Parts: sequence; C-alpha cells; structure tokens
Amino acid sequence: MDSNKGFDKILLLIVTILFLIGEVLIASAIHVPDGASPKRLIVQFGAFMLGTVMIFSMKMINYDDFKRYDKHIYIISILSLLLVYVPGLGQTMGGARGWIDLRVMYFQPIEIAKIGFILVFAKYLEKNAGNINTLKDIIKAVIIPMPIILLLLAQPDLGGAIVFFCIIFGMLFLAQINMKVVNRVIIVTVLTFPLIYLYVLDKILKPYQMSRIKDFFAFSSTATADNYQVFRSIIAIASGGVLGQGAFSGTQNNLGFLSVSDSDFIFSVCGEEYGIVGMFIVIGIYFLFMSRLLSIAMSSKDLYGSLIIIGILSMFLYQFIQNIGMAIGIMPVTGVPLPFVSYGGSSMLMSMIAIGLIENVASKRRKINF
Repeated sequence: MDSNKGFDKILLLIVTILFLIGEVLIASAIHVPDGASPKRLIVQFGAFMLGTVMIFSMKMINYDDFKRYDKHIYIISILSLLLVYVPGLGQTMGGARGWIDLRVMYFQPIEIAKIGFILVFAKYLEKNAGNINTLKDIIKAVIIPMPIILLLLAQPDLGGAIVFFCIIFGMLFLAQINMKVVNRVIIVTVLTFPLIYLYVLDKILKPYQMSRIKDFFAFSSTATADNYQVFRSIIAIASGGVLGQGAFSGTQNNLGFLSVSDSDFIFSVCGEEYGIVGMFIVIGIYFLFMSRLLSIAMSSKDLYGSLIIIGILSMFLYQFIQNIGMAIGIMPVTGVPLPFVSYGGSSMLMSMIAIGLIENVASKRRKINF
C-alpha cells in the first residue's frame, strides 16, 4: 500500500508558508537584523523540523489504534499538567505556573493535554453520537475535561481553559448535540453573566486576569497600566496603513513599545510592517488552512476521524480568533499564540503533531464528489 496515498500535500504547504511568515516576523520582533541573538528562531526551526519528522512518522500509525489506549492517553494528559508542580522542573512565566524546564527549551504541558483530550473525547462522542439530548447528557460529557480545565485554572491559565471549552463545543456540535438544550444554556449564561462578572469571577481569577477583562469591557482611548499592551498594539497596526512601514522597520516594534511581540502580539508586528495588505494575506492563508481541515473532516471514513479533525480545527480556530482579536482590541488579552506563526517551541511541535493526526485521517479518507 502506498503510504503517500491520500496525504494532503497542500495542507503541509500551507503550514510551511505560515511557519516561514512566522520566522520573518519573529526575527523582526526580537531584532535579529540589529544583532540580537537568533536563538528563538533556531528553537522555532528545530521544533518545526522535528514536527515535520513526526508528521511523516505518524503515517505508519492507524489513528483507530488510539481508541484502545484512551484511558492511558487521558491519564498521561492529566499527569503532564501536574509536572509543573515538580520542584526544579515546573516554571512560572507570565503569572502562570504552566511551564516545565527541559534545559534546551521551555515546554507547556497543556499542548500534550489538548491533543490527548481530543483523542479521548472523540472516542466518547463516537460512542454516544446522537444521544446527547438532555442537560444530564451534556454534564456527563463535560465531566471528562473537567480535571484538565480545573488544573489549568489553578495555574492559572484562563486562555488555555477557554481553548478546551471551544474544542468541547465544536466536537459536541458534530456529535449531534441537542441544540435546544444548548440554546437554553446560552440564554441562562447570558442572563446570569452580569452576576457572575460582579460576584464570581473575582473569586476564581487572579487580580491581573480580572484587570484584563475589566479593561476589555471598558477600553479607554488613552493608555493606562492595564490596557497598555493593547493600546500599543492598535497604534502599531494603525501606523502600518495599507502597505506597512516595511520589513524590520516598524517603529513601535523597534522602539520596544510592543509587549511580547514575538508571540502574543506578533500580528501587530505584521500589521505595522506589512499593513492591511499583509494582514489580509495572513488571514486569507488561515482561511485556506481552516477550509482544508473542514474538507478532510467531511471526507473522513468514520465519525471518529471527523471528530478528531473538528477538535483540532476548533482549537486552531479559537487561537486564530483570540490572538488576532486581542491584537486589534476586540478580545481580552489571554496569551494565546497564533498557530504556526507565534514563537513557542512546544506550541509549534504539538501543532505539527496535530497536523500529523490530520494527515493520518486524510490518508485513510473516502473519496467524495463536491
């Protein structure tokens, strides 16, 4: 059997283009042309190449085999999040204890948990597809990710927890969840949100997280201590105009006004240096990427494969919307990376492994006619 049969070369090409765009933007963000260390570029490249090897290695695995090890995968996902509490291994960065020090790079265990959870939840939903009709059924399904979400909130990693909610919703939707129940839950949530915002959130979130949320709902036209990152990001994007200020020539970035410009606000670097045209090109590439994933999900040979793809698609789609949204001030700042573009060795490696899973499903899909 030809191992390349069904392998989606266009998908891999799209991912490679996003990676190369990211390398250029990261180089500008960390000022490599001005003589700064290119270490982060090297780490990103190494993670991409290792991920590429993983993609081709995973062609030898049948994704159906993961069903047999769902309990093992679930336990590993939870244990990986607990590694951050091991003395000397776990590290606190950006206010969250969500990293482990591998000496050569820092790794976020949440990246393992996301992929592991998608595989586990896909098996559960395949078995229960069409039978999630009541609030009790939804609660039973949501119990599965609860330990992971609670561990993330304890770090605290609000952005990571929200990623899981998006994955859950996307996969439940494909599993034919009763939308009448969902609509009722949404209505109750909307009606009770003011009370939750005023009396509950400040009890479970850290002060800096509450400050970000409050600043999002009351954005000021002048810079304050709480909205400084977003304020500078919007200035950078606005100053880029239609065509941008040119490669490595962004004033906000070069003068050091952009915070975390190599990851959280890398889209701001794109807007400042390449303008509206550059931003729309990047957004267009992401739309091609998402549509490619959706096409593979529709043509999967079984529901399990489709659920895996939709889970990964939901993960990437949320990260895409959240990262760009916080750069332009329409989403609160949560530290979520832009897939394949933002700096982050662990994020890049696990995102490539996610692509490996997608390619595995693609290689065994059925033919469909549009």
